[in-house]
Amino acid sequence: MNGSSSATFTTGFIAPSAHQTGVFALAVVLGAILWVVLATRLGLPVSTTHAIAGALVTVGAFAFGAGEVWWATLVPRVVLPLLASPFIALAGAMLVYLLIRFTLARLAPRSMNPLHWLTSGTASFARGLNDTPKIVALGVAFFLISQHGASFQAPYWLFALVALGMGVGSFVGGLKVTRTLAEKVTKMDHAEGFAANLTTAVLVTFASNLGLPVSTTHVSSGAIIGIGLAPVWAGLTGGSCATWRWPRW
Repeated sequence: MNGSSSATFTTGFIAPSAHQTGVFALAVVLGAILWVVLATRLGLPVSTTHAIAGALVTVGAFAFGAGEVWWATLVPRVVLPLLASPFIALAGAMLVYLLIRFTLARLAPRSMNPLHWLTSGTASFARGLNDTPKIVALGVAFFLISQHGASFQAPYWLFALVALGMGVGSFVGGLKVTRTLAEKVTKMDHAEGFAANLTTAVLVTFASNLGLPVSTTHVSSGAIIGIGLAPVWAGLTGGSCATWRWPRW
């Protein structure tokens, strides 16, 4: 698993001169959790990354002053990747989908179903690779505060616990968000789902290896929107985003 994102969210937001306490860490955790739970209940595909980053910056600025927030690090390492990644995913999904439609989907249409599920699993793995370290970082923050800034290496069981919690939470309460992305943005068949998942998995894994905390939710959303826009971009059809579809072969 990637440790660079964990380090960014543990020590890359607030200056060391700020005296962080357990109350600060608890406020960050509760703020991020409450927003993600509320959005999930409403079926809104919000970003856990944005929630954690926003909570860290807001609570940090409120508790220690805006001057204690490391803006110089925050903008290039967090803000820019979060802003750019959905648009990169949108463009990437359009190109991948066009390539698939005129190659694999025509030559071996029956292969798209298993390939779609395979890339779904790959995208899920990429989500764990990218999102788990950020949540682990919140747990590490408690250890660092309790040890008064001493160095601390996150144990593997903490990564496993977070990954398990993400899986159970997605299974128990994530169906509304799944339906929003799968059914309410644009209609997709297996070839379209394959293109969106492949784009998401590649971009999120690439960003994770670079230690860039992108949002898996927003990358996936950008890729799905790109699938809906692809026919219009290619000049083949028109209409609203909810009805954009390729002709069936």
